Amino acid sequence: MFTFTLTKSCTNGDLQAKKIKTQAERSGASNKIDVEFDPFAEFDLCAASYTPIYGGSPSVSCPYDGAKYHSQYKGQLCRICEVCEIGAAASGLRLWVQGL
Repeated sequence: MFTFTLTKSCTNGDLQAKKIKTQAERSGASNKIDVEFDPFAEFDLCAASYTPIYGGSPSVSCPYDGAKYHSQYKGQLCRICEVCEIGAAASGLRLWVQGL
């Protein structure tokens, strides 16, 4: 009865998504990343190493999307946008309307 109701009320795409979700939950697989940090200190998260960058520590950022990195990643390709060089001098993304 329950299966019939579920099948009747869901489209094929919904049903397939639910089956995939159930299978993933049963397998126990996870893509979580444990980050050790001080919960009382202000920090940014390094987009490459997923470690905290505490205030006052040297850091560089992507000029396009603003992702923060430890200074050791300067000169490498941004892991987020894969467009810019980390720490490069640039104006970033600018939008304007012609005629204004």
